[in-house]
Amino acid sequence: MNIYLIFLRGLTKIHSQCIIVSYDTKNQGGYMPTTSEINAFLAQVKSSITAKNFQVLDKRNKYISTLAQLGIVKQDVLDDISNLSTNENWIKEPDNNPSFPGDVWKCKKQLHGACIYIKLKIGVSNGNALLIMSYHIDGM
Repeated sequence: MNIYLIFLRGLTKIHSQCIIVSYDTKNQGGYMPTTSEINAFLAQVKSSITAKNFQVLDKRNKYISTLAQLGIVKQDVLDDISNLSTNENWIKEPDNNPSFPGDVWKCKKQLHGACIYIKLKIGVSNGNALLIMSYHIDGM
Protein backbone atom coordinates (compact mmCIF):
# COMPACT_ATOMS: atom_id res chain seq x y z
CA MET A 1 0.00 0.00 0.00
CA ASN A 2 1.26 3.47 -0.89
CA ILE A 3 0.36 6.55 1.13
CA TYR A 4 0.47 9.96 -0.49
CA LEU A 5 0.99 13.19 1.44
CA ILE A 6 0.49 16.54 -0.26
CA PHE A 7 2.79 19.43 0.67
CA LEU A 8 2.91 22.93 -0.75
CA ARG A 9 5.76 22.21 -3.16
CA GLY A 10 5.32 18.60 -4.20
CA LEU A 11 4.11 15.11 -3.66
CA THR A 12 5.67 12.72 -1.19
CA LYS A 13 5.20 8.97 -1.49
CA ILE A 14 5.94 6.62 1.39
CA HIS A 15 7.07 3.31 -0.05
CA SER A 16 8.75 0.41 1.71
CA GLN A 17 9.90 2.63 4.58
CA CYS A 18 11.71 4.93 2.15
CA ILE A 19 10.33 8.44 1.66
CA ILE A 20 10.56 9.79 -1.86
CA VAL A 21 10.04 13.51 -2.44
CA SER A 22 9.33 14.80 -5.91
CA TYR A 23 10.80 18.18 -6.62
CA ASP A 24 9.01 21.39 -7.45
CA THR A 25 8.94 21.17 -11.23
CA LYS A 26 8.95 24.95 -11.64
CA ASN A 27 12.19 25.44 -9.73
CA GLN A 28 14.11 22.16 -10.12
CA GLY A 29 12.85 20.85 -13.45
CA GLY A 30 12.30 17.41 -11.90
CA TYR A 31 9.26 15.27 -12.56
CA MET A 32 7.94 11.77 -12.09
CA PRO A 33 8.45 10.02 -15.46
CA THR A 34 5.88 7.78 -17.11
CA THR A 35 6.04 4.00 -16.89
CA SER A 36 7.15 3.82 -20.53
CA GLU A 37 9.97 6.32 -19.88
CA ILE A 38 11.09 4.29 -16.87
CA ASN A 39 10.98 1.03 -18.83
CA ALA A 40 13.08 2.54 -21.63
CA PHE A 41 15.62 3.89 -19.13
CA LEU A 42 15.84 0.59 -17.22
CA ALA A 43 16.37 -1.29 -20.50
CA GLN A 44 19.38 0.97 -21.14
CA VAL A 45 20.61 0.42 -17.58
CA LYS A 46 20.42 -3.38 -17.86
CA SER A 47 22.01 -3.34 -21.31
CA SER A 48 24.89 -1.19 -20.04
CA ILE A 49 25.52 -3.48 -17.06
CA THR A 50 25.40 -6.61 -19.24
CA ALA A 51 27.85 -5.01 -21.71
CA LYS A 52 30.04 -3.86 -18.80
CA ASN A 53 29.58 -0.31 -20.07
CA PHE A 54 29.29 1.46 -16.73
CA GLN A 55 31.25 3.58 -14.28
CA VAL A 56 30.80 3.88 -10.54
CA LEU A 57 31.40 7.58 -10.00
CA ASP A 58 30.43 7.52 -6.33
CA LYS A 59 33.77 6.92 -4.60
CA ARG A 60 32.85 9.06 -1.60
CA ASN A 61 32.85 7.91 1.99
CA LYS A 62 29.05 7.50 1.80
CA TYR A 63 29.37 4.78 -0.86
CA ILE A 64 32.25 2.97 0.80
CA SER A 65 30.61 3.17 4.24
CA THR A 66 27.33 1.82 2.82
CA LEU A 67 29.06 -1.21 1.32
CA ALA A 68 30.90 -1.86 4.59
CA GLN A 69 27.84 -1.38 6.82
CA LEU A 70 25.65 -3.62 4.67
CA GLY A 71 28.36 -6.21 4.04
CA ILE A 72 27.99 -5.96 0.27
CA VAL A 73 30.38 -5.56 -2.67
CA LYS A 74 30.28 -3.78 -6.03
CA GLN A 75 28.62 -6.79 -7.71
CA ASP A 76 25.74 -6.55 -5.21
CA VAL A 77 25.31 -2.89 -6.16
CA LEU A 78 25.18 -3.84 -9.85
CA ASP A 79 22.68 -6.61 -9.11
CA ASP A 80 20.52 -4.20 -7.11
CA ILE A 81 20.56 -1.66 -9.93
CA SER A 82 19.81 -4.35 -12.53
CA ASN A 83 16.76 -5.39 -10.52
CA LEU A 84 15.22 -1.92 -10.24
CA SER A 85 11.74 -1.62 -11.72
CA THR A 86 8.86 0.69 -12.43
CA ASN A 87 7.66 -0.07 -8.89
CA GLU A 88 10.20 2.39 -7.53
CA ASN A 89 9.13 6.00 -7.37
CA TRP A 90 11.47 7.56 -9.94
CA ILE A 91 12.34 11.23 -10.33
CA LYS A 92 13.95 12.47 -13.51
CA GLU A 93 15.58 15.88 -13.63
CA PRO A 94 18.03 17.87 -15.72
CA ASP A 95 21.64 17.91 -14.60
CA ASN A 96 23.87 20.83 -15.47
CA ASN A 97 27.12 18.92 -14.88
CA PRO A 98 29.27 19.83 -17.92
CA SER A 99 31.34 16.64 -17.52
CA PHE A 100 28.26 14.42 -17.80
CA PRO A 101 25.42 16.19 -19.64
CA GLY A 102 21.91 14.76 -19.59
CA ASP A 103 19.15 13.88 -17.16
CA VAL A 104 19.65 12.14 -13.83
CA TRP A 105 17.29 9.47 -12.55
CA LYS A 106 16.79 9.12 -8.80
CA CYS A 107 14.97 6.65 -6.60
CA LYS A 108 15.06 5.17 -3.13
CA LYS A 109 14.57 1.50 -2.42
CA GLN A 110 14.59 -0.76 0.60
CA LEU A 111 17.62 -3.04 0.04
CA HIS A 112 19.73 -5.10 2.43
CA GLY A 113 17.66 -3.81 5.36
CA ALA A 114 18.25 -0.12 4.62
CA CYS A 115 16.70 2.63 2.55
CA ILE A 116 19.14 3.16 -0.33
CA TYR A 117 19.34 6.39 -2.35
CA ILE A 118 20.26 5.68 -5.98
CA LYS A 119 21.14 8.25 -8.65
CA LEU A 120 21.90 7.12 -12.19
CA LYS A 121 22.54 8.64 -15.59
CA ILE A 122 23.19 7.38 -19.09
CA GLY A 123 26.23 9.41 -20.13
CA VAL A 124 25.71 10.77 -23.62
CA SER A 125 29.27 12.06 -23.98
CA ASN A 126 30.93 8.76 -23.03
CA GLY A 127 29.40 6.14 -25.30
CA ASN A 128 26.05 5.88 -23.47
CA ALA A 129 27.73 4.36 -20.43
CA LEU A 130 25.69 3.92 -17.29
CA LEU A 131 26.96 6.34 -14.66
CA ILE A 132 26.29 5.24 -11.09
CA MET A 133 26.44 8.63 -9.43
CA SER A 134 25.11 7.68 -6.00
CA TYR A 135 24.39 4.50 -4.10
CA HIS A 136 24.28 4.98 -0.35
CA ILE A 137 22.11 4.69 2.72
CA ASP A 138 19.60 7.52 2.56
CA GLY A 139 20.44 10.43 4.82
CA MET A 140 24.07 9.38 5.24
